[in-house]
Amino acid sequence: YETFYEDAFFEDKIYNEHFKTVFQSVLKVSPAQLKEVLTQLTNRIGKIPEGERTERQALVLELNEQYPGDVGILTAMFLNLVSLEPGEGIVLAANEPHAYLAGECVECMATSDNVIRAGLTPKFKDVPTLIDNLTYNNVKPTILRPEAVGAMRTYNPGPDFDEFEVRDIRVPAGATHDGDPIEGGTIMLIFEGEATCVVGSTEDLELIPDESEKGMYANTSFEMKKGEVYFVGANVGYSMENTGSGELRVFLATCNSLVYSR
Repeated sequence: YETFYEDAFFEDKIYNEHFKTVFQSVLKVSPAQLKEVLTQLTNRIGKIPEGERTERQALVLELNEQYPGDVGILTAMFLNLVSLEPGEGIVLAANEPHAYLAGECVECMATSDNVIRAGLTPKFKDVPTLIDNLTYNNVKPTILRPEAVGAMRTYNPGPDFDEFEVRDIRVPAGATHDGDPIEGGTIMLIFEGEATCVVGSTEDLELIPDESEKGMYANTSFEMKKGEVYFVGANVGYSMENTGSGELRVFLATCNSLVYSR
């Protein structure tokens, strides 16, 4: 089974139904059956010399150490195993199961009323609800590579994800980055470094219809440092001066420009 599905991607509805049946059976397995299967699986993989194990086999052992006896360990045999290089992103459609295994990433999630979990987490799990909501589509994952313009790299998921896009801004020490006004609000995460930021030029303020909001952005200057998060209102530009000794890295989450072209 492991070998057969390693690189097999089926978009046919018949295969999707078979996949759905098997995946649901795994998630609904009894505690006794799960313990027996995991014991057999980890023992078998453990007998394989470390240098000869596949990436997926090694992952099973790693997950079993982190979450002993968890049903999520078995999902490693079903889901795509994706390794992202620095600067790459991935598109996760609604109701697609996923788990972050290692490393750091910035996640931007569209409006959602809940997050449903089934395994590999200490948080509340709701297997029946998850089973009912999954898509069971067998497709290759979509890897995002940014469009770079100056200091800014933009991750645009495309027309099917017009609720958001992510921008990665990197400013060398001593340099300044000027951000143009965006028609919607923006969440700004200071990922690395420190800076002085000025928001709201005179021209920007003319675009703000609400008089009570103008004062919030009237050439306001403030210091930013790693780990802080800010909100920038619609139609407000900004200027960031890197005041640290290293690179300033800031992530922005905002609506896709397609939203405003309708």
